[in-house]
Amino acid sequence: MPLFDQTGWRIPSPSHRTYSNKKTDYYKLNEKINSIEEVFKSSLKYFPSLKDIKFESFLSHLDNLKELISKSDVYRNLLNSPFYPFIIPLNNNKVDIGEQLENYLLPLVEERFKDQFPEFHFKKTIQNNQPLSKKLSVSELSRYQKLIDLNQENIICGFYFPEALSGFDIPSQKQQMRELPAFNDVCLSGSLDICSALIGNPQMLVHKETYSPMICLTALNHADKRITCLFKSYGPHLEFWGLGNQLMPGVDQVSEQWTGGLSFYKVISK
Repeated sequence: MPLFDQTGWRIPSPSHRTYSNKKTDYYKLNEKINSIEEVFKSSLKYFPSLKDIKFESFLSHLDNLKELISKSDVYRNLLNSPFYPFIIPLNNNKVDIGEQLENYLLPLVEERFKDQFPEFHFKKTIQNNQPLSKKLSVSELSRYQKLIDLNQENIICGFYFPEALSGFDIPSQKQQMRELPAFNDVCLSGSLDICSALIGNPQMLVHKETYSPMICLTALNHADKRITCLFKSYGPHLEFWGLGNQLMPGVDQVSEQWTGGLSFYKVISK
């Protein structure tokens, strides 16, 4: 049985809680996806430590990764959905992941977004106004720790597929990873890859004609299990939220608007 349908949406198992038994399209991402060259130029500007990486190397690694996905019987349908190139600079400081997100990555996403859309705003809202430092950890099911560990000594490039888990509740986004076959390398999407993808495509959630999905950083657990970290739009504005995901105690909401992503990545050599 295939795991992804022709739209690139993860086909749920009976144990997964989803908004629908097929992907809906009411919430839409911006149709424009910047070229790989544009993504590379933006990444160099906001991650100056990448200055020694050549565009040809970035492109060849992404081409190779895309070819591997296209040859996979399990994953090739994902290429029918929107996907966004990213590059993550070397992260050799073992900083707290919540502190890194709040004090380094989010300010860069804000700067990039405001440079692109000076008339719009970026807003950060965390429930109960609590800082993210010491509040976030990596989900054991996410396979995200491998990306973090590799990134300690390597620059990472890859593709972010934000709509792969559209309409799945948060626990099901994590649980479905148990069924995904191994691939070098795939993980639930988190802070490093999503923020890097937004630096390459700051317009991702800006849609003039309809509402955009809320893209969840599902690879990360909050110390308060009721809270999920995500990016969302408010009209033309971009916002980051630590948002409550339960409508009643112990029951996670199932929302058409919430989506979890999958990220495929490779170590990039100079």
